Amino acid sequence: LKEGQNSARQADTNSLKYAIVDMIRLQFPESPALCSLDHKNKALRGFPNNLTGELLCPTTLDWSDDSVQEKLHAAPNLASTTSWPRFFYPKDRYNPTDIAEGLLQGELLVCAYKLIYTGPSSWDKPDGISRNSRYCNARLAEMQQVTCRSLAYVATQTRFALSSGETKQKVGGPFDNTHFFWHLVKFLEDPDFEEEVQDLLHWWNRYVNCQLRYRH
Repeated sequence: LKEGQNSARQADTNSLKYAIVDMIRLQFPESPALCSLDHKNKALRGFPNNLTGELLCPTTLDWSDDSVQEKLHAAPNLASTTSWPRFFYPKDRYNPTDIAEGLLQGELLVCAYKLIYTGPSSWDKPDGISRNSRYCNARLAEMQQVTCRSLAYVATQTRFALSSGETKQKVGGPFDNTHFFWHLVKFLEDPDFEEEVQDLLHWWNRYVNCQLRYRH
């Protein structure tokens, strides 16, 4: 069972590694940094790339400040596993006076969620219906709606896809993806934020239809 889960996670990682470039191109067609992004070479992503660097930049830091960029280039671990990256928010909609506004509603997250749960051919479709919806992860797992942990999983996969890392660090290392996932789960399942999270999940279920319809 564990081997099957690992295989499924690796399939999601490989699929998103390639597709994230197309997602970025769709959302940021005007960015000069697009020309240096490659579907297969992740070494061209991360903080050295101006676009993926900004998407990964913690909201507590100002990416437009050259000194911030230099520091993140030199020490990527400044972007800790407990900080919210910019891609958590919709394009140009981060509000520093209200960090809950738009949190986990970023366009890339929506695209990535569709790719992983409603099928690789569904991420750029408004209704999220895939040509292979009968075999998508959401249907195979009998998902009825977006869940906190599935959202944390997609956020973790997206963070890795945007980075320059070729191998996930499960424990320690320059970025601990496991810690990032569980920190996000802890926030989403915190009773103190139950009302806000329910509103968030309601928002998500308007965009991602896990109760897929398909023709027999």
